[in-house]
Amino acid sequence: MPRKNLIENKNQHKAKNLYSKEDDLNIDLAIQKTKEYLEKRFSSNSSGRGLQIL
Repeated sequence: MPRKNLIENKNQHKAKNLYSKEDDLNIDLAIQKTKEYLEKRFSSNSSGRGLQIL
């Protein structure tokens, strides 16, 4: 019954889950910063066209 033991042992995923959550937060922060930068950069476009959001 090794498969049953793996399913019951949730501690084996603990470190992986901690890293995944931290990575997700870092990715979210990077996306927010990139979005802010692009909105700021393209909103001051001389042709009057800002960043078009689809």
